Order: sequence, then structure tokens, then C-alpha cells
Amino acid sequence: MNQQNSSGSFLPFAAIFSLAASFGMTWFTVSGGGHPDSSGGHDSSMPAFMSGMNFNANAINGTISLGPLDLPIWLIITLGIVGILLTLPRIQQASSAPKGVAVALIGVAALASLMTFVISEVQAGSGPVFAIAGATMGLVHAFRPANSIPVEQHSS
Repeated sequence: MNQQNSSGSFLPFAAIFSLAASFGMTWFTVSGGGHPDSSGGHDSSMPAFMSGMNFNANAINGTISLGPLDLPIWLIITLGIVGILLTLPRIQQASSAPKGVAVALIGVAALASLMTFVISEVQAGSGPVFAIAGATMGLVHAFRPANSIPVEQHSS
């Protein structure tokens, strides 16, 4: 008879799904400013001729800066998914990569996703919301003790 708590193995797969879903979503929108500021320049990093234009950043064309690093969004999502995949052997209680490696990879995805809400020049989309949800579920799964993760049991 199979005895398995569905939430034990469901959590990492829901996290992966949420991160993967964020891949196709808009992460942020940059509006073309072009309004003159007091120094005679413009209040936006975009040229004046782009005034009134909006540009959507997604996982293919967008980047997020973490300090001196500009990371493409597709790489951020991939790092989060790889981090969660590193925790999957714990479901079967097999050996797995060190928890710190998985947590660091998932943490990069979470931190970078949160950064889209900090950038004042952009309007955040739904992509980082799904990525933050996926990274949060992945971190919860990574920090759960291995013995609390149910394993499918077969009785002969």
C-alpha cells in the first residue's frame, strides 16, 4: 500500500513549476522618460526620442544587476531550478549535493527577483512574483529535515 503525504514531494515540483512559469512572463516594464530635468538633461537613462515608449523585459531580453554582476533573467531562473533539483534526492533519502549549494542557488534567484521591486525606474510585472513564490517554496523544501520528507513505502 502506498502511504505518502502529497505535500512532501509536491513542494519542490510546485516550486520548479512556479519558477518555470515566470520564464514567459513580463518581469518589468521600463518607461521612456525624456522629460527635461533641472540640469538640462533628461530624468531617464533612455534617450529623449523614446519619450512615452514602454519596454517590457522578460526572461530572454532582461537582466538584473546584483552589485557588479548583470545577470540575465533566464540564468537567474535556471539557477533557482537547478538549486531545487539538487534537493530532489532528499525525497528518496539518497545522497545529495550539500544543502548550502542548493540554498545559495535558490537564494540568488530569490534575491534577484526581489531586486525588481527595488529598482525605482521600472514597474515590476508578474514574472518576479512567480519567481519569488517558487524560490520561497524551494527554500522551505531545502530547509526541511530529510526525515520529514515522506518516502513511498511498498509492502509485500
